[in-house]
Amino acid sequence: MSSIQLLTIWYFKGITYYKSLITGLFCGFIFILFFEFYFLIMKYYSLSDSIALSLVTIVSYLCLSFCYLCFIQLGVSALRIRLLQELYNSPNGLTMDEILGLYNSKHIIDYRVKRLINNGQIIIKRDRYYVKMSITLIMAMILEVCRFIILGKKSRIKFIRK
Repeated sequence: MSSIQLLTIWYFKGITYYKSLITGLFCGFIFILFFEFYFLIMKYYSLSDSIALSLVTIVSYLCLSFCYLCFIQLGVSALRIRLLQELYNSPNGLTMDEILGLYNSKHIIDYRVKRLINNGQIIIKRDRYYVKMSITLIMAMILEVCRFIILGKKSRIKFIRK
């Protein structure tokens, strides 16, 4: 998955981070399905054993993909990681006022909202923001389902609208 993601980013100019993640996940899943189908046809194991092993392999791939996505996302969005990078890149250190200047919450929210609008993930109508169906929203929903299944934590997304 990670290899495909990297190759996608390197060789397809203009592809977004999230599209490269989806491409890597999809190609890895197709790869797993191909080999599971191959082993099923070659009849190395009985049919029931093959089906059981295939299910275990597919579930393992999906769980490891979830871990990979969480790990990658940690580096992209975590405030602690960013703060450590800022401090590392400042040989003279930073004062608390300088740190607070870098992490102005209004500035951070404005930047993220503008990025979501520019990427077509949200729209604004009459000074109200609305979500649009996007790959990022679908990924967030998938991650929430996986988070619930794996960690047992309540979803932060309401999947059914009134």
